[in-house]
Amino acid sequence: MALKSRVQDEILLLLSNEFLHGYAIWNAVLRDYPDLRLNTLYRWMNDLETRGLVVGTIELGVRGPNRKVYSLTHNGRQRVFLLIRNAFKLVIDVYKKYQLFSALHFSNLSQFSEISFSNSRALIAPFDQFYDFDHNLLQILIDAMRGRRVDFVGRLQDISNIHPRPHILKGTIQNLPVKKDVYGDIWLLGIPKRRTFSTSIEECKRLLRRGGTLYLAIPFLISSNDRAPVFGSFITTAMIHIFPELELIEFHEIESIMKSHFRETGIFELGIPIVWAKK
Repeated sequence: MALKSRVQDEILLLLSNEFLHGYAIWNAVLRDYPDLRLNTLYRWMNDLETRGLVVGTIELGVRGPNRKVYSLTHNGRQRVFLLIRNAFKLVIDVYKKYQLFSALHFSNLSQFSEISFSNSRALIAPFDQFYDFDHNLLQILIDAMRGRRVDFVGRLQDISNIHPRPHILKGTIQNLPVKKDVYGDIWLLGIPKRRTFSTSIEECKRLLRRGGTLYLAIPFLISSNDRAPVFGSFITTAMIHIFPELELIEFHEIESIMKSHFRETGIFELGIPIVWAKK
């Protein structure tokens, strides 16, 4: 029953892109389920029709026999929407747990030789937005910068619970009302998007003092040095291909943009990958 349900959901996802006849559906499904028989597939297609999720119409054959072509009904499209929503919720849930795990590693932030905090003003900002579960990471970063002025960009419901409270700036990381050459360190957290990544990096370069460092803390970033598939690469690939509307950016693009703007770049692990760049 579990196999039947999985295959039927995959069929609905296939039909969300185009109308297909049974044999074409079978060939597509065989890639993941090579033992599935054609007569079994047709039984499961009949079940989807009975449940009102798909409808089959007879297509007249020009040179061959007539064939049945399947498409989604309104209820079928609703089911596909539910599948995508649940998949997205799963990814976000995994991201939350990953962030909590990462906070354990960030707790030893000051002990990492790869990180050289300056004594000047610092900035913490999200690529897009902060979530409530980013609170621990933000507090650890601010603790590590204690004694310095720390500016903060972005909205977070529990910002009042972070001590000492950072200076709140208006604007976004693509456009800040701050003079150039101000910050010794800038930390960008979260998942970057292709459309805004370059402008975010250009703004950071403008704001950094000469010799200052930009740190990008990006969960699920998979570098070209990774030799074996890991769970992070699965999540990244899934999010890039299943949700193209999220405009997620891959490591080779990040690496290319960073090298074009900064004199020195690198990457190290701190629970999550940290990409760094020196101005």
